Amino acid sequence: MDNDRKRFAKDSLLPPKQQNESYQLLVKLYQETCHLEHCLLNSYLYRACSIKSAPGEFEKIGDSDNNIRAGIQFERAREWKQSILMVAHAEMIHLHYVQCMLCALGELPCFTLPDRHPTTGNWFIPNWRAHVGEKPNNEGVQVPIEPLSPECIQHFVLYESTDALQDQDPFGPKIMVLFKQLFDFEVNLNIESTLLNVDDEQVRAKLF
Repeated sequence: MDNDRKRFAKDSLLPPKQQNESYQLLVKLYQETCHLEHCLLNSYLYRACSIKSAPGEFEKIGDSDNNIRAGIQFERAREWKQSILMVAHAEMIHLHYVQCMLCALGELPCFTLPDRHPTTGNWFIPNWRAHVGEKPNNEGVQVPIEPLSPECIQHFVLYESTDALQDQDPFGPKIMVLFKQLFDFEVNLNIESTLLNVDDEQVRAKLF
């Protein structure tokens, strides 16, 4: 009983967690992280769903009714969609983890989205300092909802890149050379994995 009184007296001297500035900052940062993961998740899902999904959608290209590369284009688009959906799935997991941290602190889950930019209407993260090269970014980062495009893919790279990659400029010549090497390696790996199903070694060597 005496130990309980001492423990209660000691705890009563501590400020409530809601009045603790460090605690409030921690909760605020977790909530901002929820906003970020939630809007990225929605953005990735929208862009993935903007990609054509059915083989018949590739039969016509321009004025031609017979696209001889329809099958190849369909498979490539399917791979793009699958890759983007996998990133969206990863964002779901990140959002789940942050919600768990909030719940562990005794706070309510946070599923709200960031505020919209007053000019563009895109989701806006003012405290996110994603940048390209050494040029500082003091304007925050916008996360738009729009169909997949080369500009969107650049956004993807910027969203997912580390500070070190951003410092080097993820779209500069040095990094682009690295991306090309990685792409060539991936292509060769896919070809070699496919050729493993060819039993005849001479035929396999000829195909490769």
